[in-house]
Amino acid sequence: MLLKHLLCERIDFPSHSVSGKQPKVFRKECCVGNACQGCSEFHASASCVLNCPTLFNAKHRYAWKEYGNVLLDNGNAIREIKTFSGGKAEFKEAFSRGFNKYKEHYFKFKWLNLCRRADFAGMTSDTLFIQTDYSAQPVLDSQDKLNCVGHGVCVLSCWVVLHSPRQEFYLVGSEKIWYTFFECDHIRVVSPSTGKQKDQDWYLHCVIFEELIKKYKILLPTFSKIIVWTDGAPNQYKCRQVFFWLTKIKSEFNIAIVHRFGATAQFKGVHDKIGQVAKWIVK
Repeated sequence: MLLKHLLCERIDFPSHSVSGKQPKVFRKECCVGNACQGCSEFHASASCVLNCPTLFNAKHRYAWKEYGNVLLDNGNAIREIKTFSGGKAEFKEAFSRGFNKYKEHYFKFKWLNLCRRADFAGMTSDTLFIQTDYSAQPVLDSQDKLNCVGHGVCVLSCWVVLHSPRQEFYLVGSEKIWYTFFECDHIRVVSPSTGKQKDQDWYLHCVIFEELIKKYKILLPTFSKIIVWTDGAPNQYKCRQVFFWLTKIKSEFNIAIVHRFGATAQFKGVHDKIGQVAKWIVK
């Protein structure tokens, strides 16, 4: 994505300091190479990337990617990444529009990451840390036979469970550097579904969650707290059925459950990637 090339927290702004510190802002050299070295505007303004004569000129057309609505054959609309093209004015408008969304999402991501690190730092042997999400639903096309002409859908639920923290140190010279390590379990559940609707998702989530609690009560009899991270899907996690179940299961197993909801478009991680592995197996 072009935005990732233009904005990078790891790159210092050359020859531009505030109170002796170089702010980490635009990474324009990724786009225009050495042309920035001889440009006075590069050192004068952090917003000059949108007016760069090397990047933008009246004759050149540029391609970029944005989410757009795609209409399926069945009449349903889904959002997919589409490629657009245009001149300098069109690209600048698309960049400014996307950049405002990026800034909001990036702030939420940094805040979520800070909260996640706080959860890790406070974990003890009696705590489970769970991240879970649903993978995309693959459609199972049946063979065209008289006794089987319908279509089925799979629901893929992916879970990552961290537990049993332990501390170990490494010697750097004469200094001990301590690190915390966790046991990590990947759980992938493939279940049939009645269709693309999400009505069955909350039920599958609760069933799997309860089975995991029973399993870890055997493996870790002393565990008494669960921190679970999910996205904010209303029919999967943010619905009255799930909250009712959480209340019931908390009393039944005498455990504390902390449910954290990720920010929009910012809940990605290994719990999503293992869903891709499951889809390959199904196909």
